[in-house]
Amino acid sequence: MERLLFILILMVPSVVFGQVTLDRQVIGSAAISGSGSLLISSTAGQPEYTTESNSSGIISQGFQQPPNEFIEPAVSLELPLCIGDDLAVLSINLEQCPNAMIYVDGQELGGTSTTLDEGQYDLVVIGDGCYLNDSIVVSYDDIPICDVVFFSGFSPNGDDVNDEWIIENIEFSTHATNKVMIYTRWGDKAWQGVDYDNTESVFRGVSNDGVLLPAGVYYYVFESGDYSKNGFIELLR
Repeated sequence: MERLLFILILMVPSVVFGQVTLDRQVIGSAAISGSGSLLISSTAGQPEYTTESNSSGIISQGFQQPPNEFIEPAVSLELPLCIGDDLAVLSINLEQCPNAMIYVDGQELGGTSTTLDEGQYDLVVIGDGCYLNDSIVVSYDDIPICDVVFFSGFSPNGDDVNDEWIIENIEFSTHATNKVMIYTRWGDKAWQGVDYDNTESVFRGVSNDGVLLPAGVYYYVFESGDYSKNGFIELLR
């Protein structure tokens, strides 16, 4: 009698589900790998009885037939209103599977939300009946740059808190090329700087000659191309 041998080759992605039926007993397995980490769960009809983990991965062995359908958790990405100090916020809803694990670019997330800068990120959620394997793209292309905000006062007393006069969002704005002048109440120029950036070029309550300026109200003039702004600063000591 001739025997026929059939060979089936499947090309599958990095997430694999398989099962073999032997004498009315079902053995199932599920695995996911990526970015140097590995998560494997194998089951066969009874509750899970052992789980081991280390920094490289998590392995669970037991006897529980995996569900035919996984819950796909809801994912939301909240972009900032304008480009400045705020970043996009990624949130994953684990209400239906609170013990599921979340991985962003292969790194386990300690909570259900995180901030992301521009770029593409691999997102994996697995466990407790949930499964999701997706790619998240964060783009700020259509988001306007935040307006510059001129603080009305500062206290350069050396406590590392509010020691500089800050122009918020200056590093993101179209006004990075600028000129700033600080005057006393009598109209004398106390300080002048170019390309103000809150770090290298910044007013710290000291004149350009290195003289410590007294507490009081000062007048500032900000110029950048066709844009100009002026107002008062209160220097506290």
